[in-house]
Order: sequence, then C-alpha cells, then structure tokens
Amino acid sequence: MSTPERSVWHGTGVSVADVSGQMRRLVAEHLRHEHGHATTWSLNLIITPGPYARVHRGLESLQQHRFPARVVALHEHAVHRVDATVTVHCEAGADRRPGFCHEEVALSTDRGHLARAANLVRPLLVGGLPTVVWEAGGDLRVAHTLAPIADRILLDSADFTDAEAALGRAAQLLQVAEVEDAAWRRLDRWRRRLALAADPEDARATALAANRLEVRHGERADALGLLMAGWVAARL
Repeated sequence: MSTPERSVWHGTGVSVADVSGQMRRLVAEHLRHEHGHATTWSLNLIITPGPYARVHRGLESLQQHRFPARVVALHEHAVHRVDATVTVHCEAGADRRPGFCHEEVALSTDRGHLARAANLVRPLLVGGLPTVVWEAGGDLRVAHTLAPIADRILLDSADFTDAEAALGRAAQLLQVAEVEDAAWRRLDRWRRRLALAADPEDARATALAANRLEVRHGERADALGLLMAGWVAARL
C-alpha cells in the first residue's frame, strides 16, 4: 500500500512569483526522493472564496479520491496583501514504482486583488490543461473575473439554502461562461427513468394532458426539486 506524504510552505505578504518558486522547490524535493515521484494533473481547479466548511469538504473529497489536479483555492481577508500556503501531496509508489504528486495552493487576499483574480492565478496554472472554476458561493464577481481563463464554471446549487438564488447565480454565470451544476448531474438517473416511463404512447398522451406537476424531494433538496420540475415541464 502506498504511503501519503506532504510538504507545506507558508508565506505572508508574498508575490505570485514567490508562490510559484516555492511550489517548484517543493516538487523538486519530492522528485529527488530515493523512491521517486512524478507530478500528475488532469486539470487546473480554481476555487472561488466561499464558506469555509464548503470549501474544506470539497478539498477533502479531492484528496480522498486522489484526484490529480493543480488546485488554487482563493480566500478573502481584509488586509491588502497576499498570503499563501503551498501544499504538495504525494503518494509513494509500491514495490519501488514511482509515486505521484499534485499541488494545492491557497491564496488569501483582499477584494482589490480578487477583482483581478485571473491575473493573480494565471501564472500558477499548468499550461495546456483544461481549467475549471468551482464557484463556492462567495462574491459572484470573482467567478466573473475568472471566466476568461475558465473552460467551465462548476457549482452545486444543492449547497445553497436558497435554491432559487442558487439557480439565479448559475443563470448569471451562463452569460459569461459554460456552466455545469453538480446537482443537475445527480438527477441523471431519475431523468433516465422518467424518460423511459414516458416512452409508451399512452403514457406520453397522459403526461401531455396534465395541468399540474408535483415534485416531492428530501430535506435540503429544493434545488434538485426545481431542476427536476423544470426539466419535466420543458418536455411537456
């Protein structure tokens, strides 16, 4: 079984060049280990400022699933400077095989810097890979500023207590980028089942004659209910 390893660097009042340099240094140290490491990435993932618990859960999930991404997580604080933490996560390979590493950068800064978030994070991204922005529920303007460098903006409308407001955020972001809602993906199985159930001609005729739609959902699933209701209504 592989053994996880981690190297961390913290900096206060730093530049993006400082952060990039320290990240290269930490990676180089792991590459020199006797058992060997290689950096692996499938995409760049930028996380916008949002509630700490939500961002923390997302990062933990990435680590548990060993998702190989270059992660840049943005946080807002009141001081006009950039503070940074660079973490290199590695797993040593078994039976003398090379291990694999990926990097996570946390940048804490003020609104002035966040208004230029694209310029802040661009030097930290891996060239030639898709870039996904995870809109974590903070100031929506940060996601807007990142749209020009994003291949896609990801959000999860089920994370928000106000489902209509969450879907409204998605609609705003659609004006500037391609958007994917994780809540919508979780409805795939239900949509397939409903589509199959409505295939027979008599079932389709009954559905077309309906004048009322009721969707029942579980606790904290308002967004899922709204998305399902919208999908069914659009097919009638």
